[in-house]
Amino acid sequence: MKEVIFLTNGDANNANVWSNVPYCFSHALENEGITVHRIDYSISSSFVKFYNLVLRRILDSLTLRKLKFPYLRSTRLFKFFAERKIRKAIQQYPQADLCLFMGYGFFNKWNKIPSLIFSDWTTEMDIQKKRKPNFLEKRIIRQEEEAINHAQYVISLFPVCCEEMKKKYPKANIHFLGGNVINDLLNKSLVSRSKLQVSNEKADNTIIVEDLVETKEKSKKLLFIGRKTTYLEAAKKLIEAYRLLKQEEQYRDLELDIVGCAESDFGSLPDGVTCYGFLNKSNERDRNTYYDLLLGAKVLVNVNPNWGAFSSTVEAMYYYTPVMVSPYQDFVKNFGKEIDFGVYNQDFTVESIANNIKSVINSENYTEMCNFAHEKVKTYTWENYVKQLCCMVGG
Repeated sequence: MKEVIFLTNGDANNANVWSNVPYCFSHALENEGITVHRIDYSISSSFVKFYNLVLRRILDSLTLRKLKFPYLRSTRLFKFFAERKIRKAIQQYPQADLCLFMGYGFFNKWNKIPSLIFSDWTTEMDIQKKRKPNFLEKRIIRQEEEAINHAQYVISLFPVCCEEMKKKYPKANIHFLGGNVINDLLNKSLVSRSKLQVSNEKADNTIIVEDLVETKEKSKKLLFIGRKTTYLEAAKKLIEAYRLLKQEEQYRDLELDIVGCAESDFGSLPDGVTCYGFLNKSNERDRNTYYDLLLGAKVLVNVNPNWGAFSSTVEAMYYYTPVMVSPYQDFVKNFGKEIDFGVYNQDFTVESIANNIKSVINSENYTEMCNFAHEKVKTYTWENYVKQLCCMVGG
């Protein structure tokens, strides 16, 4: 594979689009020597503003509630303008080996260049976790079904999702490539730094890791990462568990950093809690703040029962951080029913969260937890992922 048309609802060169995935993915392809033509098929920002101010309110009134689903993607206008951009790009690069779509909504129906569509959960699966889809959402569901059944390759990021999709679309060519990926935007990651070392490479990298683990051993900082639209309740439970811990003398010096939620999302906060809101990793200052928090954290905690911010969790693990999550399906599928790099929270109560935090930060095996966390995900690089993809599509 030498040339790819990389199609995204947003600018793939903007690390803020879809949690850095298109940015990391497209650059990993280029690092393998593949020519990447990035195509942004999103609709114009002026129309989006008009839609949100006028049309969205009408649609909300038709559905009798204010919903979070991005209805713009379900409109015929979006499909029309997006397909016009996609068709133009495909005709512009007829020599390309692959049309790689970020999302399940589109496929190449204009020439013989094979389509690969890549995402996590389908719209139908995502919505049905909470409720039945409405008449507008059914339109995008039918569009995704058409694309999945016609694409030459379909890749899901998660094993449980892949299994469900295979049952739903038995004739489609659906794959899970094994493992996952870490959307690492730290300019000098541990792996990158070790590769840059010329004299005493192995020894220097060992020193870097030992310094990081030592920092974590001494740390008094708990870390929560999760956007408020999905994880606000989990953040509130953690804050209450933190209050409980602070009542005990030996935990008075604990601190709690919250990324993804703002102070205004809560009522009164106890001393030692700092809310950072959304940190845009494409912005240098926000990125530095994000990684300072990640590298300095004693443990990452997000025990949301149904889904626990998988991407930020595995990135924390990559940087030697023990984690505390709920045993949701995809995490268990990847890492097992028992974990040695943190703890599963089983019942989502304030008391159990507090006790689980104690068990991690007081563990005699804390150093081993840090090392086990990294070992479990050290192969989750975009470099490895792209190599597996190339093998699947034939080089």
